Amino acid sequence: LYSVLNSWRKIIFQLSLSVIIHILTFIGVYFIAQGFNTELPLSIFCTIMPPILLSTIIPISLAGWGIRESGMIGFLKYASVTAETSASISIVFGLIYVALGIFGLFFWVINKSNKKVYL
Repeated sequence: LYSVLNSWRKIIFQLSLSVIIHILTFIGVYFIAQGFNTELPLSIFCTIMPPILLSTIIPISLAGWGIRESGMIGFLKYASVTAETSASISIVFGLIYVALGIFGLFFWVINKSNKKVYL
């Protein structure tokens, strides 16, 4: 943390990465919704996803499962999307997150096994 916070250049770089990752997440959910034949603009997902993602970090469920689906159903009902479609979009999004996490874990383990640990 200190190595990041001791330079403005690193802080701006980290903040930029964070914004880019969230924008790509919103675009990903938009494409998932397009796969379910919803005719919603990207702006709707850029509006509803921040509070949904923020609510998933509340430690009342396992990795936000159930909270994310309820949020998607609640927010997308105002855009005339059925509860079944909203839940399906959220479940597919969650499964993609799990798959990406497993993919990242693979590279993390490979990286850790190549380093020597001295105690």
